[in-house]
Amino acid sequence: MTGTTEQKVIRHRLTNLDIYYGWFVVLACYLGAFVIFGIAYSFGVFFEPIATEYGLNRAQTSISFSIQTFVKYTVSAAVMGIFAQRYGSRKLFWTGAFCIIAGLSGVVLADSYYTLLLAFSGVLAVGLGTIFIIAYATIPRWFHRRRGLATGITTMGLATGTLAVPPTATYFLQRWDWQIAYLALLAPMTILLLIAVILYTDRPSKLGVDTSDEFPDGYDGNTGGSIGELKSIVKSRSFVLAITGWVFIFFSLYAFLGHIVPFIDDIGLKPWVGASALSIVGATGIIGRAVLGYASDLIGRVRLFGLSGSLMAIPLILLPAVNSWPTVVSLVAVFGLGFAGADALLSPLTAELFGATNIFSVFGLLSASFGIAGLIAPYVAGRVYDIYGEYTYVFVVIGVVGLVGVGLTMRAGQLEDAI
Repeated sequence: MTGTTEQKVIRHRLTNLDIYYGWFVVLACYLGAFVIFGIAYSFGVFFEPIATEYGLNRAQTSISFSIQTFVKYTVSAAVMGIFAQRYGSRKLFWTGAFCIIAGLSGVVLADSYYTLLLAFSGVLAVGLGTIFIIAYATIPRWFHRRRGLATGITTMGLATGTLAVPPTATYFLQRWDWQIAYLALLAPMTILLLIAVILYTDRPSKLGVDTSDEFPDGYDGNTGGSIGELKSIVKSRSFVLAITGWVFIFFSLYAFLGHIVPFIDDIGLKPWVGASALSIVGATGIIGRAVLGYASDLIGRVRLFGLSGSLMAIPLILLPAVNSWPTVVSLVAVFGLGFAGADALLSPLTAELFGATNIFSVFGLLSASFGIAGLIAPYVAGRVYDIYGEYTYVFVVIGVVGLVGVGLTMRAGQLEDAI
């Protein structure tokens, strides 16, 4: 019996259980999100060993992460989303898993900075972007009535991966050279990816699953889609407003991630406050994604996405006015809750605005907004800080820009050319 046949047997046996198979797809996509964000955000743990190994300065080492972010979202996700729509997302899942394994192996074996850049910011980035687009965009094909809850659980993989993988990498690094530590990290990531690939199926019809309970008004996630339909969506005012709004909203995220720790240091708080900031964002995101995802099933995606984006922007505007650790921690927690909601609603909102038929290609193109924001926001925030010597202008202006992004996104849902 071939491996492919064995995987089909496993999936069909699971359909005989008294559990909607969409929840196994949620597990597969959760594992994919856990792996990609755990790997991406553990890079900081290996920052100094890699810089020392290749004789790099901080700028050279940092640019590899910036390029990876740009390639992952702006190049890989956009292109692979179209490929997944055209050729099937299951094949692309295998491709993404292979690129992640090959990219991590390339990082370990790299004999120069440019080889490292090719492996980390090229091959690995393509794999991460591919799995990202599939993990996030598949759920609307399996869920409608509980779409927000299902996507919220899936995106909890980001929070748990970010919390679990970097400390594990640190543990490995304390015991072995960084190359061995990377290999030790690669082993469990490979196992999780294989489990995800085995469970994954892109749509219910592949397994003959009854969707009447989840789609009481009829199934709306058919493969369908055409280049003509995609062009029509991309040219629509709704799409232009949505992608612009997402860029503005996620300026807040990348400015926060890049500068919250030095801001906390600047205002004279104890080191533990800065060290805990990103962990607080991750911790609030674990429960927040499921809760806010479920809430969106009750009160609407567009409305809750607007609230979530506002909860990301407003803390940035308020941060320069505070200087006590309880207030800072509270604002960081609010930001984390907002990010959790926005992240959980990305693909449900895409389906809400543009339908589920072209979900892979449309969501892939919209994901370019993360790459653009990730490439620009940290640098702009740093430059403004260098000019004025404080974070007041940085956080207030980017927070206001985030609120503008919320308004643009909500307007996208009100136009006639939205689905």
